[in-house]
Amino acid sequence: MNSDWAPSNQSTTTEDVANWMFEVFERDEILVQQYAAFYIGEKFGKNFVSTDNRIDKQVLSAFRKLHGGKAKWDTKQKLWVLKDDDSC
Repeated sequence: MNSDWAPSNQSTTTEDVANWMFEVFERDEILVQQYAAFYIGEKFGKNFVSTDNRIDKQVLSAFRKLHGGKAKWDTKQKLWVLKDDDSC
């Protein structure tokens, strides 16, 4: 996963973080919550993750809008995977 990308200014928005999540998901067709939360906290700021390493609800909402149903949340493995077209 490309961990070098981050906005160059200090005014990172919820949408910036969600866009990063979506770019990684589109490229890899998977996004592991633990990895995403760690990276978000380190590169975008701790204000986008909770103390128990969960991604901010506003970021998740923006991510859902971006993926438009392409991602399926796997509760057991705590990751998003590309939704199988046959399951629609």
